[in-house]
This record gives sequence, C-alpha cells and structure tokens, in this order.
Amino acid sequence: MSFLFPAALALAGLTVIPLLLHLVRRETDRRVPFPSLRYLQSAQRESARSMRIRDRMLVAARVGIVALLALAAAQPLIGTGDARSHRPTDLVLALDNTASMDRLSDGRTLLESARQALAVSLSHATPQDRVWLLSAVDGIVVAGGSADEAARLLPAIRPSDAGASLALAIRTAASAIPASPGRARELHIFTDLQAGSFAGRAEIDDGWAVRVMQVAPDGNRNGRVASLSVGPSHPVPPGASLTVTARIEAESDSGGSRSPEDETVDAAPEARLLVDGRTAAIRTANWGTDVSFSIPAPDPGSHVVRVEIDPTGLRADDARQIGIRVARPAGVRLVGDSDSDGEFIGKAIETLEADGRVRLGTGRTDVVIQVAGAPYREPGVPDRPAARILVPPSDQLQLAAFNRELASLGIPWRAEPDPAAGVLRLADAGIPVVTGETVTRRYLLQPGVAPSTPVDSVILRTADGEAWLVRGRAPETGVYLLIGSALVPEATTLPASVGMIEFVDALVSRWSRPGDPGGSLEAGEETTLPSRADSLAGPDGPPVHVEGGAPWRPRIAGAWRIAVRSDTGRDPRFVGVNVPAAESNPATLDTDGLASAIGSARDLRVSSGDSWPDEIFAARRGRNITAFVLAVALVLMAVETWLSGARRPRATRADGHEPAGTGG
Repeated sequence: MSFLFPAALALAGLTVIPLLLHLVRRETDRRVPFPSLRYLQSAQRESARSMRIRDRMLVAARVGIVALLALAAAQPLIGTGDARSHRPTDLVLALDNTASMDRLSDGRTLLESARQALAVSLSHATPQDRVWLLSAVDGIVVAGGSADEAARLLPAIRPSDAGASLALAIRTAASAIPASPGRARELHIFTDLQAGSFAGRAEIDDGWAVRVMQVAPDGNRNGRVASLSVGPSHPVPPGASLTVTARIEAESDSGGSRSPEDETVDAAPEARLLVDGRTAAIRTANWGTDVSFSIPAPDPGSHVVRVEIDPTGLRADDARQIGIRVARPAGVRLVGDSDSDGEFIGKAIETLEADGRVRLGTGRTDVVIQVAGAPYREPGVPDRPAARILVPPSDQLQLAAFNRELASLGIPWRAEPDPAAGVLRLADAGIPVVTGETVTRRYLLQPGVAPSTPVDSVILRTADGEAWLVRGRAPETGVYLLIGSALVPEATTLPASVGMIEFVDALVSRWSRPGDPGGSLEAGEETTLPSRADSLAGPDGPPVHVEGGAPWRPRIAGAWRIAVRSDTGRDPRFVGVNVPAAESNPATLDTDGLASAIGSARDLRVSSGDSWPDEIFAARRGRNITAFVLAVALVLMAVETWLSGARRPRATRADGHEPAGTGG
C-alpha cells in the first residue's frame, strides 16, 4: 500500500483523545447504604458487566473513526491502478503529420487514427500533469500546459504533404524538460513509423518512459510519379516544342523499386499529362521507367504542367506538377557595327527570328544588344527598361569607350585587358552545346562595387575560375548581361559553332529575364517569394496577401499561384509543390531502428491495437481506496451512535418496576 499524501497519517495521533477521555472519566456518584435497594444488587452486577463491554466497544469505535479519517486524508493506494492513477507526469505528445500519414486505413487517414489515440492519452491525464504537444511539421503547439489546453489546440495540427523529422522535434521539446523529484517523464509518439520521419536522433535519456502508437495503412505498396521535368527549362515562345518527362515507380515496405513482374504491383498504369487542368495526352507506362510527352507550348503566360496516375497508396504523390512560363518572342534591337564585331550575333538573331523565337524592329524593345560600346538611349521614359546585353570590342583601342558606356549606364563593372595568353574552356553553362567551347582572347571583368541585388551573379566562368558572363541589375537599365570576350572567331570558338544560336537565345530569352520563381518545390521546403509578389493562392484556397521577398514554406502539394506586381498590372506565376521523395517510401523502422532514433531503449514499447490505455503512464501508483475507507468510517459512526445511546441506563420507579411503555 502507498499513499498520495503520507503526511496526513500524522492525524492518526488524534486517536489518543478518546482513550484519554475514557481513562480520566471518574465516578461522581457517592455510595449511600440503603437497605431497600439490596434486592437490586444482583441485577446491577449483571448490568455493570454489560456496560463495561459496551464502553470498550464505544472507545474502539471512536478510535477507529479517528484512525480511518486520518487514513482517508492520506488517500491510500492499493495494488495497480488504471492509466489515470499515475504519479504527476511531464508528458510529451508527439504527433506525426508528415505526408505519409495521409495514407488510408479502414476508410480514414492514419493521421485521424493517430489523433484518436492521442485523445485517449489526454483523457487519462490528470490536473497534476504538465503536457507538451508537438507535431513533426509544425513543432511545439503546447509547452507545459494542461491536458484541456492540449485537447483544445489539437485541431491546430493540420495534415500536410511535407516531410519533417519527428525525432528532431521531440529533441527540441524533451531538452526543455529536466528531471524533477517526484515527477515522472513520459513520451507518447503517434506515427506510422515511416523511416523518413525519424531522420536524426531525439537523444532521449533513460529517465523517460517511451510509448509508441503505430498506425498502419491498409496496404504496403505505393505507386508514385517519382520525378517530372519539362524542357527546355527557360521561357519559350508559343508553339515551341516542349518535352515532358516523368518517371513512374512503385515501392513496397522494403523500400525497393518494384518491377512490372512483381505480382503485388498492378499492370502497367496510365500516365496522364494535364496542362492547366486539361488533359493533353495519355500514355501507358511501365513501373520503374520514364514516360515522355511532346506538346506545343501554350499561349504566353504562366502555366501548370502535371502528370498523374491512378490513386495507389499515398494519394498526394500520385501526381507531380511543375510551373512553366511561355514568353512572347522578345523584341530585340542590335546596336553597333553589324559587319564586324556584331556580324555573328546578327546572323544568330536572324535565325532566331526566322524560327519565331525573337522579334526584330517591330513593337516593344525588350532586349538591347550593344556591341563594342555603341551607345543607346531609350526614347522617352520607359515604364520598364529594356534589358542590356553588352559585348566588348575585339579591338582593345575601343575598350576605354566601352568602359565609359558601362559607367554611364550605372553598371558597376569594368573590362580590363588580360595579360595572360592561352586557350581556356568555358565551364558548365547549363547548355550542353556551349559547355566546352574555348576562349583565346578575353577581358578580365572587375567589379567596381560589391553586387547589391539578388539578381547579381556570375553565370559563366572560364576553366581557371574567372568570370566570363555576369548578370546584374542597374538603376538606369534594369537587368544587364556583360560578356568577357568579343563574339568573333578570333576571341572564342562560339561564333563558328552550332552552339552560337542557342547561346544567343539563352542571352535573350533566359538570362535577361531573371527573377522568376523555380518551377517546382518540395512541400515543406523553404524558399523566398519574388521581390514584387503581391498575393499567394494554394491549390484549393483563396488568394492571401503576402510581402515580396518574404520566406515561404508550402505545406500542401499542388499548383500554387503567385501574383507578382508588374508595370502593366499583376503577372500570375505558378509553382508546382510536390511530396518529398522520402515520404513516398513506405519502408518502416524496426524496434532497433526506433530505439536508435529515440536514443533510449530502457522503457520503450510499441503498440498498434486497443491496448494503448494499458501501456501508457508507466509510473502508476495503485487504485485509490479512499472512498472505501470513508464508507467504513461512516459505518463506525453509525455503530458509535447506537452504542452511545445504548449505554445510558433506563429510568426505573421506586418500586423497581419500569415505567409504562418502556418494557423490554
């Protein structure tokens, strides 16, 4: 037996009071001989023996009442109680709300099942417990609060398609809860034990009791769209050919990719290509292979390309999406001597115009190519300055004029002669036909001041690490591109190569239009909104106001729409948000792997059924029998009342007979 309040047992010392009262009680009657009463002596002796027995019983009852009340005040515990009969506990409740918890079991998601088990833990908590409630994706929701507070805020933990480490979230909470005398520490984890949710170590010490409720899906196989790419990656004009490639995979709980011959995998699935929600093509795919589509680019603007298969396993990864941008052909103006330094650039521009990829001489000028420092000033005050591509002269005598033009445009770079001689290759530019071309004559590009905006960058370097193509934004010109060599055969092999057209196309259509958000992100990945972002809308939600340049961490997979302020209004841009690859793998941790991730195996138990109330709250104190003790005390009080009345002598008349009505 144990006691909730053992100090209250000191009240048992009050039992001496009825004993003392009994012992100090004196006979106050004086004996007077009276001959007429001699006949009553015999009856008196019999009555005295009965009174002594009743007195002793009365004293025992009164002592017992005091002792039982002291015992009840100490709240005695006996045996092993239920989950609610536990010591005051610091309780951490960790809920896995990563993407894998969206799988189904008996018609509901694993997250819903986990919430139900968590509610059972809260229902068995007591007012003396302190509760920490946290989730893998959202972190700590309640820190040291009551069970009622945790129950009220539990709906704030929402489903997500993101990936996160539940182990690291547990470490953050547990590190703030030191061991306290008289208090137990217990960790309840509600998860599908999917391996991707336990990256890192929680580092829980041996002072914790760890209970894990594992919720399992109906099946152990998951089909998914593993990857999606759209080429080319830079903005293309309407009608240009787009190649969409997706990889279709199926994985089991062992984590391995399954082959079409595996009997647990369905027949070859259908892969559907959707553009802006409309089906554009359907292909039959094989598990573990790539499927490709070729479609013409849609109208100018931002679009969503999506590839999906029939639902299987985790629903959120049955599709992937990516945002693309179709640009109207850029209006290009070539300034400078087109018969010498600008000859090869002019020919490349003419070829691009014939393909419908640029416009020359009509409409708005989007890009100005200035060769050898030829000056150009836009007429009037443009609402959006044209991007500048600046090509240095092949003749070093014109270099001073070229640098003056850079300074007049507010471009913080200078081109200086390179005293070294030799042949250098161009490093990876993201364009295979350009990578590896050589440079024989170059200028060293020297920054006048440190780059000041996010668009400032070195796009292309030579093999020795020197900048050869830089991009930035100047107050007077907007975006500019500065090349480190004249585009003539004497300076580089580019003009005479097949890569020249693609290089000029990248200059005009890709690198001179920076600032677009990435085509796709993983759910839970943090990025930065465009600097002129105005609003943001999720796959199924209304637009909400956002601040440009603010951090953004999407939780839900699908097509997100970002409205960006422009000179002509708002320009919508789409970003595809997808489930992280690790969340698509249904492989689970075994007991050893879980113990390693948690950091303690001394008191670690995993449950998966209805036995959860029997497993939780390991520091139990037994069943509270205070009510039983009080019931016994009440019985003794009734006995004491009866004995008190019974010990009083009954009235008699002078002739020794009882008054009428009192016979017995």
